Amino acid sequence: MKRLLVFLLICMSSIGLFAQFHYQVVTTGVSSGSQTTMTAKFMINGVEEEHQTDPTYGESNSLGYIEIGVFDQNGDCRGTKRGRWYKSTRWVYQLQFRGEEGFTYTFKVYDHNLQKELDLVPDLTETIEFRSTPYGALTNLYELNFVPTAQTITLPLSGWDSYEGELNGGYHLIATPVDNVKPTEVVNMVDQTAENYDLYTFNQNEEEEWRNYKADADQDNFKLAKGMGYLYAHNTEVTLEFTGTPLTEAYTVTLTKGADMSWEGWNLVGNSFTEAVNINKPFHRMNEAGDGYETAEGEVRAMEAVFVEAEEDGETLEFSLNAKKAVRPSLNVNLRNGNRVIDNAIVHFDQGSQLPKLQFRQGSTKVYIPMDDKDYAVVSTESMGELPVNFKAEKNGSYTLSFTAEEVSFGYLHLIDNMTGNDVDLLANPSYSFEASTTDYESRFKLVFATGNADDTFAFFSNGNFVINNEGNATLQVVDVNGRILSNETINGCANVNVNAAAGVYMLRLVNGDNVKTQKVVVR
Repeated sequence: MKRLLVFLLICMSSIGLFAQFHYQVVTTGVSSGSQTTMTAKFMINGVEEEHQTDPTYGESNSLGYIEIGVFDQNGDCRGTKRGRWYKSTRWVYQLQFRGEEGFTYTFKVYDHNLQKELDLVPDLTETIEFRSTPYGALTNLYELNFVPTAQTITLPLSGWDSYEGELNGGYHLIATPVDNVKPTEVVNMVDQTAENYDLYTFNQNEEEEWRNYKADADQDNFKLAKGMGYLYAHNTEVTLEFTGTPLTEAYTVTLTKGADMSWEGWNLVGNSFTEAVNINKPFHRMNEAGDGYETAEGEVRAMEAVFVEAEEDGETLEFSLNAKKAVRPSLNVNLRNGNRVIDNAIVHFDQGSQLPKLQFRQGSTKVYIPMDDKDYAVVSTESMGELPVNFKAEKNGSYTLSFTAEEVSFGYLHLIDNMTGNDVDLLANPSYSFEASTTDYESRFKLVFATGNADDTFAFFSNGNFVINNEGNATLQVVDVNGRILSNETINGCANVNVNAAAGVYMLRLVNGDNVKTQKVVVR
């Protein structure tokens, strides 16, 4: 029994030692006494890294997650160490590695927390060679610096030939995942035949807001920068290849409001990460066909650029891999031609950023919300009332408006077609198909709505009438602030009640059997 216990203790000890290190040291081929030392700090891009203590080994052992392995010119591991916390001030790597005169060394990094080798390569000021004098000391640590491994990042894009050769289609708003790279260093971006591609920069503060790279007099010094957006197109399907260190750190973009420019307030910003991120402003992105913009909020796709509007000069917008989407109560209005969404607008039922309509080209089909003498793609409104929804057709044909709610419920939601008189209950059928021509008035539709459950909200004021959401027979009383009863009538189902109400506050009382509801309605 004693032998078995000793054997188990030996096995457990071996497993513990094995788990402590990822890299396995090779001791053959060198003299047993030939050893050099390095007392170093671990750095990435010139910045000393901070590590957490691996709780497996406890505070007393102070063993860090990061392990550094030392490899000779033949690829054999000659030493390995995990960082130790030195006098509660910093992590120190006290590496001892074997070799002979003439040996040179490189390094690898393993993260025991992530359980993987990190994509880092040493970026040292000198070649590490076998020598008798140590590299660094506790009073003057050697700087063991690493940089991320250069990678090839691909961005596949459709070409304008995919859209029947129409040059107003097949465009993309893109961002670079590698900072400060020349277009000529991006494989497939700059075609030798200038007619085969377009690459535009955007700056609202320049007289010529859109500038074609092909016309740039200083192409040798032109570089794609992180956080910036670019308009790109190619005559065929193409995959752009960026080579370098992909961005991982959060960054901010400074927006400008500008003045007296046709694109005043607009900023073309880019998500330079290789994964999608969330931003806290609504935006316009290029649609799938590459011939117009669509309105969105929250998630910006990897290596995608979008248009945002600055509310003031110097406003900052952060791009971070950890940003969460801010969910707002909203109604999405989608305009379809067949199965394809060709435009959209968003209505918010809380306070927040609004977004004017942005057109890729004049005359294109659009749906928008007019407000304060502006055309908006995103608006904020009150919880009940009515809202104009304008529509402009580029060509005669059949269209469909569809509606989807997010984080909001409605007691009443109707679409009124001002041209035909159709009144559509969107809670029963959330879409409406219609015929339109280019000569129609743009003020074609309006939404009439009340958010919340029907039990909470049953009335609102629209076009001189109190609109009542009701089921069955009920008695409605309308009382003004002086207590005068302006109306006391029986209604059956939903109804419009005209009481010649002037601007002011009114109390409505709806009695349906034992169910009595009251509501205050403000008439403006």
